[in-house]
Amino acid sequence: MALIKCPECNREVSDRAASCPHCGCPLNSTASQAPQSDFVSSLHAKEIPHTNNSSSRKRPSKRKVNIFRIAIAAASVAVLAFAIVLFTAIIPNNQYNEAVELLADGSYDEAITAFEKLGSYRDSGEQLSIAQTEKDQTEALALLDKGKYEEAYPLLQADEDLQEIIVFENAVAFCCADYYPMLKNPDSFQLREVWFESYERNSGIPSIVLQTAGTNSYGGIVTSYELYTWNNDSRSFSLFNSVSDLDDEKDSDYDDSEERLDKSFNNLTRTLIRLVITDDDPMNEKIDVKRINRLFEDGFLEDMPLMAQLEDMNTNMTKEKELEEVRNEQEREEQEKRETENMIFNVMTYDTERNFVFCASSIQDLKVFEKYSENTITTEQMDLMEANIVFMVNI
Repeated sequence: MALIKCPECNREVSDRAASCPHCGCPLNSTASQAPQSDFVSSLHAKEIPHTNNSSSRKRPSKRKVNIFRIAIAAASVAVLAFAIVLFTAIIPNNQYNEAVELLADGSYDEAITAFEKLGSYRDSGEQLSIAQTEKDQTEALALLDKGKYEEAYPLLQADEDLQEIIVFENAVAFCCADYYPMLKNPDSFQLREVWFESYERNSGIPSIVLQTAGTNSYGGIVTSYELYTWNNDSRSFSLFNSVSDLDDEKDSDYDDSEERLDKSFNNLTRTLIRLVITDDDPMNEKIDVKRINRLFEDGFLEDMPLMAQLEDMNTNMTKEKELEEVRNEQEREEQEKRETENMIFNVMTYDTERNFVFCASSIQDLKVFEKYSENTITTEQMDLMEANIVFMVNI
């Protein structure tokens, strides 16, 4: 093999090259027809596959491509749907059930936190309110068992009826704390029953009747009734009197004036107590007598303060009673007016001369007529009315 120069670029090339490897210029035909070596010939004789030729690769069909894409899309939708169900239903439902179990177990703080995280899921808001109320009531009961009525009161704001019961129970506890030191044996004190004066008979703070028991000087158990009334001067309850039973005492010929006075006072007390007991006020059954006895046994009844809410309640009760009386009076006046108008109307339909006969069955009817008409009833007509004489009135 010899080197020759390319006629185009003047660079040296092999004399056997068919073209210049530098510029691509074709060389003489003899070079292209030069005999090839056995090795080169054997290479040409073999069929060497052109694996890098893109035209020789087999492309997948469009149908298979579409099926593949649909499968990927379906899998993505399924994963997304599962994630939605997981995070919006399965997980919140499990958390909700756990919160309900916490509430049932009395783990109120944990239950409140769990329901707060759930937000508006199902009835989480309602359950949250229940959990908070039960927590407050549990804490209130613990305070009541120590006689701390004032501290327990605001925790029961979700139940106004329960707050009212607590105020009256505090009043009973206050009266018991006042009375038990008066016993022969104060340590033997026991509260048996409580009665309140009814609201219908007393628009202010009601009187309280206690039935208590204790041991006498001989160790025997005796019962008694105590009547406590509200004292406006001291702004507190005070003992009106205490009697051993409700049977009236009879005077004896041997009683002196002081003994007769004592018996009269005791009998008056018995009368007042019987009135309170027969009132059957609903509050009677709501006072926790056992709790008050526990307070005494645990030493919490001593120096029991009276709640300030009692006077606030008294003010509200008095105003409500006054409003009720005003409403009743207005209803009575409206009823009288309607009855008078009906009487006048009924008679006028039969009298074309603008005169009618007013038949009153009592002087009160005559006054009613005068009140709601333009007529003035004369003394003479009043006298006639007293004599049950029918008279004429001009309208």
